[in-house]
Amino acid sequence: MPIYPSPRHFCLLMMTILSMGTFCVAEQSNCNKPTLYEEYTSKQLKQLMKKENACYAARKIDGSNITLCQELADERIRQAIAYGFQKSDPSDVHTDIKTLNEIGVEKVIDAIPTTLNSGKAFITAKLCTPTTIREQIRSAQHKQQLFEQDDALQELCSSTLNDTKAGEKALLNLWNHNAISTMHKILSKYPSFNNTSLNNAGIMLTSLPRTSISAVVSARAQAGPSDADLAANLAYSGAKALEAYSNPNTTNLSLLGLGLVATIASLNGTSAIPDSTRPLLAGFCKFAPFIALTLDTTQELYAQRTNKDETALHQSLIDIANYMRSAEKIYTVMQTNPAFKQEFPQFCTSYEQIRDDAKAAPLLDDLLHSPTFTGSPSIFSNIGRITITARRLIDTKEKFDPLMQAMGELDAYTSLVTFKKQANSPFIYSQPEDSNQAFIKGVDVKHPAMAQCIPNTLTTGENQPLTTVITGPNGCGKSLGAKIYAFSVHFNQVFGTTQATSFKHSPVHELLYIANSKADEIGGKSRYEKEVSIIGKLFGRNIKTARSHKTGFYIIDEPLTATNGPSGAAGLEAYIQYVDDIPDNNNIRFIITHHDLKNTGDAQHYQVDDGENKYRLVPGKSTYSNALRLVIAELERRAALLE
Repeated sequence: MPIYPSPRHFCLLMMTILSMGTFCVAEQSNCNKPTLYEEYTSKQLKQLMKKENACYAARKIDGSNITLCQELADERIRQAIAYGFQKSDPSDVHTDIKTLNEIGVEKVIDAIPTTLNSGKAFITAKLCTPTTIREQIRSAQHKQQLFEQDDALQELCSSTLNDTKAGEKALLNLWNHNAISTMHKILSKYPSFNNTSLNNAGIMLTSLPRTSISAVVSARAQAGPSDADLAANLAYSGAKALEAYSNPNTTNLSLLGLGLVATIASLNGTSAIPDSTRPLLAGFCKFAPFIALTLDTTQELYAQRTNKDETALHQSLIDIANYMRSAEKIYTVMQTNPAFKQEFPQFCTSYEQIRDDAKAAPLLDDLLHSPTFTGSPSIFSNIGRITITARRLIDTKEKFDPLMQAMGELDAYTSLVTFKKQANSPFIYSQPEDSNQAFIKGVDVKHPAMAQCIPNTLTTGENQPLTTVITGPNGCGKSLGAKIYAFSVHFNQVFGTTQATSFKHSPVHELLYIANSKADEIGGKSRYEKEVSIIGKLFGRNIKTARSHKTGFYIIDEPLTATNGPSGAAGLEAYIQYVDDIPDNNNIRFIITHHDLKNTGDAQHYQVDDGENKYRLVPGKSTYSNALRLVIAELERRAALLE
């Protein structure tokens, strides 16, 4: 019986799909064509959705805790929103999703210990946009070197960013489509505040002399006709009035009266007000009928204050306030550290954009300095103020987007440096080097996603052939050796760093890793026909890059294996000859094969074996096969299980 998603599950699915629309900007001429970053993040979100589906399916079967399923769904939504906020720079290097997956980009993204969703989004965007532009690579190197050379600064940033994790989670949750409905749900539980009484209250407040209330009410009087909007605005106005009265320079009793009325009327409910204090309140406020209305509801409000919705929303705003305090702390450090400020200018700009904006600045001031957003939620919390602050955060979201991106960039680089420091061998810095002939030279090159990676040394191009044929028995590291070099070129054209003793290469404008294909019998193509088609397309890519005087790095893994050995070898030899005959061909080519190739022109040969050179590329052609031994070993293992 099929398991259908719950309504909530379906809504979250739609949220994921809609959030991806953020990527498509109207100014782009190819808006309908997804970028590599969009394709990659879409794939990641689908994987998260599979985990979520599996959780809901397990719950149907064994009654698993639904909380875990909801957490998975919420995490997917938060990551979708973070992906959507992150901008992806244009790339002058062409690659594809299959190549990134094959060479281990996803594993490295998961291995870099980012703290924030926005940090993971930044790392993902960078690794989806490699470049040959030296200034961009150099900028990435300088950011890493800043933290590598100043351990105290890295520790300060790492610990401060760690304190923002709950705040970013709260912000992403708040910007979810459920946020406004949650606030309306909170306010709808107070039936005493019907439409008539709320609108009468609004009329009374807005009819006061503007000299008394213009600073705290007039800017909030246009929020909208709904009960929730009006109540929340009254709460904010009352809270601001009380804050103004606490200032020794303010002595306007009308302002205090406004504050008391609006705060109580707008769900303050701090306590059941004793009878002895009512005359005092009436003396301060000239609006006895309105006060009577609000006092009658105070006890009811107090009784309902322990509801989890209010508590959760209040805790979220406290976390967001801590997020902004952390941002303020980092901003302050930047003012005394010119190098830090120079390497991360977007952080200062985005923080100042909030601080100096007429709409966002008061909100920032509230979050940083209001007692409501320190400590922890309690029954004495001002629900109205909490609600309107949440609403203002939603209304000013576009002002906070750049700061979230800047925090993500900071998190990404501090996490990358931590990742490099924890590696079992050092990273070096390098950049693509101009050369008349394409080349790659690596000494003791490793893949950073593999803790026990065997270092590999290889040179191709310049004084060596551009075609490298890699042979060896099954499961001994032929493909891994090629992937190590492909990933190292890719990572170096993003962050300008590689895990190696030495690593140099010319600019690579196209990186493609093509693995073995499957049959498409329904589509009318056998596996071998598909392999031939792939060989033809790759030949076309070689021609295109040669004519544009650019360099491609093409790896083809186990081509033409769906036919007999001699035929496959002959076809692969023909491909090598045709590619070698392309005029001005300056492409680097790795061919991984079991075939015994004899006519390979000027190609160089590297091999692996299942002995001391397992996972290690060494010069030479392999003639060793372990296929029969592996089959016999598996048959004997299975037979032993039946004894």
